[in-house]
Amino acid sequence: FAFGALLTLPMVEVARRYEGMRSGAAGFLAFAVIGLASTLYEVFEWLLTVVAAGGTADYYNGQQGDMWDAQKDMGLALLGSLLALIVVRLAQLARKDA
Repeated sequence: FAFGALLTLPMVEVARRYEGMRSGAAGFLAFAVIGLASTLYEVFEWLLTVVAAGGTADYYNGQQGDMWDAQKDMGLALLGSLLALIVVRLAQLARKDA
């Protein structure tokens, strides 16, 4: 969750400042990149489990028997990213009304 929540806003700012993107497009890009990075990490973790010896992989992977661990991790990263975008948008709207 924290991965998405904490990295989304810096990614939006980089896209806006250095790429000249509008805030909506920058937010979408940040959300997509968070999803991509989370997915790539989970694939890396899976490949490590396949390549490493049985006991070693279990120590690193830390699934603790949860077959949906990767999906939960990716979903939580995207949820954190989405919530960060919503909070920023609500703050922008509140500033306009004031």
